[in-house]
Amino acid sequence: FAQNILAGEIKAIIDAYRAARPTITSVVLVGNDGVIPFFRYPDQAGLASEKGYVPPVKDTSASQASLRLGYVLSQDKYGSSVEISLNDHTFPIPELPVGRLVETAADITGMLNAYPVGGVVATPTSALVTGYDFLADAAAAIGSELTAGLGARGRVDSLIEAGGLPPTDPTAWNAAQLRTQLLGSRHDLVFLGGHFSATSALAADFTTRLLSSEVVTSAVDLTNTIIFSEGCHSGYNIVDDAAIPNLTLSPDYPQAFARKRATVIAGTGYQYGDTDFIEYGERLYLEFSRQLRTGSGPVSVGAALVAAKRAYLAGTQLRGIHEKTLLQTTLYGLPQLSVNMPGARLPANVDTSIVTATTAATAGPGSILGLTTADVQVNPALASHTVTLTNTTAPHAVRQATYLSGGNGSIANPAEPVLPLELRNVSAPGVVLRGVGYRGGTYTDTPNVLPLTGAAATELRTPHVPFASSVLYPVRPWRVDYSGALAGGATRLSITPAQYRTDSPLSLTGTQRQFGPMSFRLYYSANLTTYPSHELNNVPALAAAPAISHVSGVPGNGAVSFGISVEGDPSAGIQDVWIVYTGVAGTPLAGTWSSLDLMQSRNSSSGFDVDHPSSLWIATLQLPTGQSAADVRYIVQAANGVGIVSLDTNRGTYYTPAAETVAPESPKQDTDVTITSVTPPVPAAGDPTPYVYRESVSVTAQLKSGGAGLPNQVLAFSVGAERRFALTDSNGTATMSLPLLQVPGPDYRLQVSFEETDQYLGNSADVTPFSIARAATRITFAPACGSIQATLTDTSSLTAPRRLRDQTVFIQVSGLTTDTSAVITDYQGRAPANIANLAAGTYTVAASYGTV
Repeated sequence: FAQNILAGEIKAIIDAYRAARPTITSVVLVGNDGVIPFFRYPDQAGLASEKGYVPPVKDTSASQASLRLGYVLSQDKYGSSVEISLNDHTFPIPELPVGRLVETAADITGMLNAYPVGGVVATPTSALVTGYDFLADAAAAIGSELTAGLGARGRVDSLIEAGGLPPTDPTAWNAAQLRTQLLGSRHDLVFLGGHFSATSALAADFTTRLLSSEVVTSAVDLTNTIIFSEGCHSGYNIVDDAAIPNLTLSPDYPQAFARKRATVIAGTGYQYGDTDFIEYGERLYLEFSRQLRTGSGPVSVGAALVAAKRAYLAGTQLRGIHEKTLLQTTLYGLPQLSVNMPGARLPANVDTSIVTATTAATAGPGSILGLTTADVQVNPALASHTVTLTNTTAPHAVRQATYLSGGNGSIANPAEPVLPLELRNVSAPGVVLRGVGYRGGTYTDTPNVLPLTGAAATELRTPHVPFASSVLYPVRPWRVDYSGALAGGATRLSITPAQYRTDSPLSLTGTQRQFGPMSFRLYYSANLTTYPSHELNNVPALAAAPAISHVSGVPGNGAVSFGISVEGDPSAGIQDVWIVYTGVAGTPLAGTWSSLDLMQSRNSSSGFDVDHPSSLWIATLQLPTGQSAADVRYIVQAANGVGIVSLDTNRGTYYTPAAETVAPESPKQDTDVTITSVTPPVPAAGDPTPYVYRESVSVTAQLKSGGAGLPNQVLAFSVGAERRFALTDSNGTATMSLPLLQVPGPDYRLQVSFEETDQYLGNSADVTPFSIARAATRITFAPACGSIQATLTDTSSLTAPRRLRDQTVFIQVSGLTTDTSAVITDYQGRAPANIANLAAGTYTVAASYGTV
C-alpha cells in the first residue's frame, strides 16, 4: 500500500511534466524498486502465484512483503494516462515506453555512457534464440522473424529442443552450450526461452545452469545488445538493500546485463506459455520481434514493446493471466534506444475500418440525441484442426480434440475451449461505438466434439482439462475492444464465431456450433451534453443499458406474438427493441438466426403519451410451414438513445414461446444432502495428527428426496476453492477424493452441495471446521556432474514426494574455509552446492530450509 502511494506521487510528477511538454515520448526511471517503486498489482493469473517464489530477501523488506502477499511488479503506469477498472483495481493502458536503469551508480552510468550518438545501435548482423519444452514453438517463430529482419547477411544461431522431448534426448542442450553461444561470442539480438530464477538459467537438460554472475565475469561484449527473455523472474531485480548479506547470490540477471551494457526486456514474475499455442508471454515476445522490423527506419525498443502490448490487448479476452503477462514485462535500459533492421521489413499496420459511413437516427430518442448506426456483416474464415490427446490416467486412451481458427488466429484461455478469432476495425470519425447488437447469421452444429482447451504452462507442458457447460459457451461470442482507442488508435469488434455445449455435466464431448456470416448493428454517439431539468441535470451518455424486465412470446395460429417490457433512464429513452430467433435441430428455422424488430405499444395500464411512453414493445412472427412454436428459440436485445445495448439470453438457455399462463405443476421437491463418511476422519481441535497440506480426503455423500436416494444427479464436493463433481449412483450416493490444496490455516470445511434443478430444490451439508497444517519437508544430497546437489521435497501422501521449486535453500560448506550461500531451487527442487573452487581437503556440506 505504501509503495503504491509513493509510486503514485512520483507518477504525478511525471504527469505534470507531460502536461507541460506534450512532445515527451518516453519515461526513464533511474534506480531500483527501493528508489522508485514498481506499482503493485494483485496476482490473479491463477497459475504460479508470486507467493510461491521465495528468493533470499530480508523478511522486513518491501520485496518480501510484495512476494508473500502475492503482488505483480509493473512500471507501465508511469507512462500511462488512461486506466481501466478491473474488479478491485485498475489496469494501465500501455502508452509511453517506460525504461528502468538499475542498480548502482556505476551500473547506471555505464548504461548511459553506452548510449550511441543518435540513439541507434550499430546495424545488427547476428542473433541467438533458445527454447525447449512448451517454449520451443515461440523460439522457432521468433528465430524466423529475426532471420527475416537481419536479411541474407545476418546469422541466427539457435539452441532449440523440440517440444515434448525429454531432457535426456540428444537434442537437449546444456549450460555449457548456452555458455558458448551467449558468452562465447557477441550476438546483437537475443531471445532467451527457458526456465529461470533471478540469478540462474536452467538448460534444456534440466540439470545444468548458467549463473547470472557468469555473465558479468565473461569477456563477451554485450554493449547495446537487445535481450528479451521468457524465463520466469528473469526480470526480477533483487534490491541490494533487501538481499541477505553473504547469502543472496549477486547480481541478478537485470543487474548483470546492465553491467554488460545490454538492454533487457523480461518478466518480474512467473511467465507463461501454452502447451500447444504461442500464447501469453510467448505471443507478446513474438509480437515484439515483429515490431522491431515493422515500418521503415530505426525502431526504438520501447516503442516496439508498447506496440506489442497493444497488439496483444487487441487479440485478447482479458483474464488474470493476460493481465499479469502485460504488467510484468519490463524494460531495463533506455527505451529510446533504436535498431534499424537491415533485412525484410513489415509494412506499418494499415487497419482500415469496415464502417464507411453511419446513418443518423430519424425517429425515437436517438434522433434528438444524435445517435447514428451502421450495419455490418462479418464473414469468418474458419479452419478446423485436431490435436491427439492421451489420457493421463489408465488406460491412457487416445482421443482427437478439435478446435477452430479464424482469420486472426485463435484465443486460448486456460481451461476454456480454444476459440477462433475475427477482429474488425469499427472506428467511425467523430463518434464513439457505444453498443453492438446481433442481427443474425448462419451456423452449423457438430455433435460429439471433444473441444481442445487452453493449457497454460509455466514450468512444463500442461495437461488439457475437460470443459463443461450446460449452455452454449461463450454466451455472447462478440465484444468491443477499446484498448486501441484509449491509446489513440482503433476501436475493434472482437468476434469468436464458435460456441460449445457439453452433452451432460460430466461428459467430455458436446456440440460445437460454428458460425457462418454474422450481421451486427453498431450504435455510435458523441453526445456528452448535460440537459438541465427542474429536478436534476440529465447526462444521457451516463445512462445504463436498458433493463429487459419481462419477456413474453405467445404462440397461436401459426405465429408467435411477442411482448417485451423494457425500462431505461428517461434521459436516454429506448431506441430499439428486437428479438433474434432460430429453431432447434431438424426444424425449418434451424441453422439460421434472424431478427424481428418490435414496435412500442400505444396501450398500457397508464395509456400512452409523448412524455410517458409505454414500456411494452410488440411484434408478431409468422412461422414457416412445418415450424412448431415449441421448437423456436429466441433472445432479446434493446438499445437506448445513446446506443447502449442490453442482451437477454435467458442465462444462455434462450427463450421458448409459451402461453402467458401459470401452468399447474407440482412444487419443486425438497432434497437432503448427507455426508455419510470422511476418510480419514475429520480431526478434532487440538488433534496431534491434523489434516496436512497436499494430503487427500475421501468424502462420501448421499442425496435424497422424500426419503429415497436420487440417482444420476450431480453433487459438488469442495474444500475452500477446490471443487470437484461426481454423479450419484442408483442409491443417490457419490464419492470423491479431494486433495487439500488450500493454504494451510484454520477454519476450513468439507462441503457437499446439490444445485437446484427444474424438479428439485438445492441443498448442502458440511462438516465441523478443521485446520490444514503445513506439510513436512525433506532435504537429500546427491552427487551431480562433479558437484553436490541438495534436493528439497515435501512428504505429502497425495502423490510421490513433490519437489519444491523456487524456494531458498541455505547451503554451508565447512572445512579449510567456510562458505554459506542461498540457492533458489530449480523446477526439480535442486540446489547445487558451490564446491568448484575449493582447495583439496575434507569438507562437510549442510543444507537447511526455512532456517539459516
